[in-house]
Amino acid sequence: MTDLPLSGRIEDGVHYLPVRIYFEDTDTSGIVYHARYLHFMERGRTEFMRCLDIPHSSMMEGEDAAAFAVKSIHIDYARPAIVDDALIVQSHVTDVKGSSCSLSQKIMRGEEVLVSASLRVVVIGQNLRPRRIPKEMRRHFEAIMKTH
Repeated sequence: MTDLPLSGRIEDGVHYLPVRIYFEDTDTSGIVYHARYLHFMERGRTEFMRCLDIPHSSMMEGEDAAAFAVKSIHIDYARPAIVDDALIVQSHVTDVKGSSCSLSQKIMRGEEVLVSASLRVVVIGQNLRPRRIPKEMRRHFEAIMKTH
């Protein structure tokens, strides 16, 4: 998994995003601070959308503006990452409903799973209330789920 483009890539329904661990990501013991993994997973989801040609900036434009909000997340920290580790954030859609979808994400060091998470995100409108997933977005999600 080397030489990935800046936004990563999608292969067999899974998005892969490279992440390097910097000193700023760690606590005083030199281990990645637990909340930083949430940042890495957020980047993974954002770049996943970009690879599907649905950048967040275009979602938030116009009268029909929308955004994603995390409704729930379950996370399991299996192994720590440290400074200079080269990691891969894997993301894939597992379920699509009316206004929400579920995703599975893993943060890997080689073949080793460091962190795994399952989450549900909801699409919200300008009024900050849930709204149906736009048809084009739903089409992308359902197509990508079929390849995984």
